[in-house]
Amino acid sequence: MVNYKGEVVNANSQNLPSDFSIVGLRSNTVLSIDHVELGRRWGISSEKALRTVRSTTQRGIRNTSQYSLTRRITTNDRSLRYRRLPHQVFADTLISGTISIRGNKYEKVFAASFGWTRVYPMSQKGLAHEGLSLLFQRDGVPSACIVDGSKEQVQGVFRRKFKEAACQLRQTEPHSPWQNAAEGAIRELKRGAARKMSKTGSPKALRDD
Repeated sequence: MVNYKGEVVNANSQNLPSDFSIVGLRSNTVLSIDHVELGRRWGISSEKALRTVRSTTQRGIRNTSQYSLTRRITTNDRSLRYRRLPHQVFADTLISGTISIRGNKYEKVFAASFGWTRVYPMSQKGLAHEGLSLLFQRDGVPSACIVDGSKEQVQGVFRRKFKEAACQLRQTEPHSPWQNAAEGAIRELKRGAARKMSKTGSPKALRDD
């Protein structure tokens, strides 16, 4: 790796832990500064600087090392403003055969492999990003989101919001629904809704009330 002076160094040769310095702009990039130099700049000991680096997320790092360049840094702070979920989330779209009295035919479903589920009704598939915004605001941003290849999930505003929130968007293999845990969540949602509507005698149009 490269230290703050531009010299090639080896962390192990100096009996330092492998995570002793700030993580770069992206994973597997050259590290730019070590905890000793950070301690000197912050006016604290190198041990405190090391603990600080280990305790922070390192999100939102901006590279301004080349002073000859003039650039405008984005003011978006979604990656720092939202809470972070400690697990990955699967997403899929539930399509209903009946339009509800609120005008909704679809539900955006977010689910985890251990049963955690969130559902957001919508009138069009293209509004999937609105459910994503509610997920970020109410629950937090997952470490990663796994979706199938549907256009509303891999293109447009939906994909852009993941990028702005520093959340990795992954795609399952084509024709492999068993790779998406949201498929199982949708199955259980349909079963549970059918049992409740059958028990109470409520019409399908009231499912999202």
